[in-house]
Amino acid sequence: MTISNDPLEELVQLIKNLKTFTNVDTDPIQNKLNILMRDIYDLIVGLESLSRKKRLAILKLAHLFPETLTTVELRKIMEYSNRTSLSYVRQELKDLEVAQLITVKKYRDKKLPFQIQINHQHRLMRILLSLIRSYGSSYREMIKEMVDRND
Repeated sequence: MTISNDPLEELVQLIKNLKTFTNVDTDPIQNKLNILMRDIYDLIVGLESLSRKKRLAILKLAHLFPETLTTVELRKIMEYSNRTSLSYVRQELKDLEVAQLITVKKYRDKKLPFQIQINHQHRLMRILLSLIRSYGSSYREMIKEMVDRND
């Protein structure tokens, strides 16, 4: 069954038309597009599999990249109350760190706060960052205001 007005099929058809009418080898373009679309699908499914709080952390850290956040700042933008312990928030983030979706810089001096950042080297996080760079500037500004307001 095909979907009428399927945007992906329309794009593939445009690439095929380009090949037909210009005699340009479009196979590398089509292969790259297929890989990108599969990665975007994996990103969507992967984000959906996370809890709401973890999704919030990923999306907000990605929108703020390359900036880092402390555990206190992240607790606020993950919509936890101020009474939620920082160790609980760190435990929530542990799964994201183990999955290598975020990086956590821990200092030897226990008085210094953790610095948390999206892992820009992860294949799917690179795609998320690319989408945000292209389409997420207004949401980024909103999150920056939220972090600044909570200082």
